Amino acid sequence: MSGHFLSVRKVIVFLIVMALLGGSIALFRATVLVPDMAWNALTDCSNDIMNDDYNQSLSSCSDAINADANAALAYINRCGLYTTKGDIEKALLDCETAIRLDPKQAPAYAMRCSLYFAKGNFDKAQIDCETAIRLDPKLAVGYANRCFVIVGRRVLDPAITYCDEAINLGPAIALALTNRYHANSAKGDYNQAIADCDKAIRIDSTFAEAYVEKGTIYFNKGDCAQAGYYFRQALRINPDLSIAEKKLSETATCVPATPTGQ
Repeated sequence: MSGHFLSVRKVIVFLIVMALLGGSIALFRATVLVPDMAWNALTDCSNDIMNDDYNQSLSSCSDAINADANAALAYINRCGLYTTKGDIEKALLDCETAIRLDPKQAPAYAMRCSLYFAKGNFDKAQIDCETAIRLDPKLAVGYANRCFVIVGRRVLDPAITYCDEAINLGPAIALALTNRYHANSAKGDYNQAIADCDKAIRIDSTFAEAYVEKGTIYFNKGDCAQAGYYFRQALRINPDLSIAEKKLSETATCVPATPTGQ
């Protein structure tokens, strides 16, 4: 009796997981065994992501999937890449494939949570975030996304608690701080909201979304010059960030605040 044994090798993969739709990325390290035939492609996919070459990584992640159709991690990464491009339907399809292949992949649920949120399906988003946290209680992005979902439902104090948990866990702190900004801003605590954005920028000076959110606060306060400055900073970091471009164009209609005493 003879049999064919598939040769496998260990590979370190960096998973790309969205904590906010529109370009906010968290990377998580995972070590997995993959077939030899998929090893190079999955390694290239991970390296391209680490080098911020998302166009090339989309191609290399697709190559990894072609080499091993059971590569759940490659589907998670491609889901994240499609999300950065705003292609929600393709992203959702890849996340669902990853979950079907490996139902215990917490990052896939965290990713799908953000996609359901983008589609306005808050119930499914909440379930996926809770599943991600249950599968991996130390997955910071699960708490960060859970925070953002319940901010969207205007349940603000519990949202801050989830963001605090994400911050305490370490990875994706800038993302969690930016999510907490939304909760504090919704509560009208603008000083704390600005402090959250400032801390996010200190932790990750390339985190464009934090500049967008800080600019939004100044826009709402009528400080048009400061708002424009932060929107331009966001676009300097990420020229393709459509929300920054949109908000910068809106500064043309910004109404300056009336100085105190006038």
